[in-house]
Amino acid sequence: MRRPLLSTGFGLGGAGTRLSVGAELPKDASDSTRCGHSHWVVGAAGGYNACRCDEFSVLMPSVVDVGTSPTYPLARSCKVVHISASIFLTLDGVMEEPHVWHPPYASQESLALLDEQMANATAMLLGRRTYEEFASYWPHQTNDVPLAEATNAIRKYVISRMLSKPVWDNTTVLTKGMVAAVRTLAGRESSVIVPGSAQLVHGLLRAGLLSELRIMLDPLVVGRGHRLFPEGSALTELQLIDSRRLPRGVTYLVYRPVEGTDRS
Repeated sequence: MRRPLLSTGFGLGGAGTRLSVGAELPKDASDSTRCGHSHWVVGAAGGYNACRCDEFSVLMPSVVDVGTSPTYPLARSCKVVHISASIFLTLDGVMEEPHVWHPPYASQESLALLDEQMANATAMLLGRRTYEEFASYWPHQTNDVPLAEATNAIRKYVISRMLSKPVWDNTTVLTKGMVAAVRTLAGRESSVIVPGSAQLVHGLLRAGLLSELRIMLDPLVVGRGHRLFPEGSALTELQLIDSRRLPRGVTYLVYRPVEGTDRS
């Protein structure tokens, strides 16, 4: 029997045991082995295999033979990719069209934080709409425009079944959906930034694949527009790991999704 494997910090043993990061191995995991990062990979007869990495991980290759041997042909290595979302937000939760309302709140300090995020990222992941908006603007900006050089130079991945001929340099189109895209990124990149792209951020959160949510919170209410978490969003618990006061009333917030949140 063949099963696709995607590990997001927990897995199922043969007895259906949920394994949280740092949990003790189940008694029936005597045939366990280790992945390429020397973390435990649990295998139990007839069950799933899962890598207990500290960060969100993807087992490579994505399909293994289950039940063909006492110790399954587990993936040779475990690739880890850190995915962070970077979002401008208003007090009423709106993230649409930040180019309209955010500029008065920009500062040298906020630009320095954004520049740091870009410098630490190896690639950018975007949904199609955000990509098209960016591609219509950034390639036409000179390097003296803040963030222009880094944004144009970074490797860009766009999830789309409709985009066939990307017009922006260093762009790769991923056509097989979000989970497949993360598998691809796990094999190529170490740190990926997701600017905007609310629908993509929601999907990553639901799948347990988002490492951090970074928010520039502006002190204004716009009253209309797409919200980061609209009515009907799934219950999502977040842990605040960084908070900074910036000029002009802006607050920089960094959240980490809490493992084990019911995302149904």
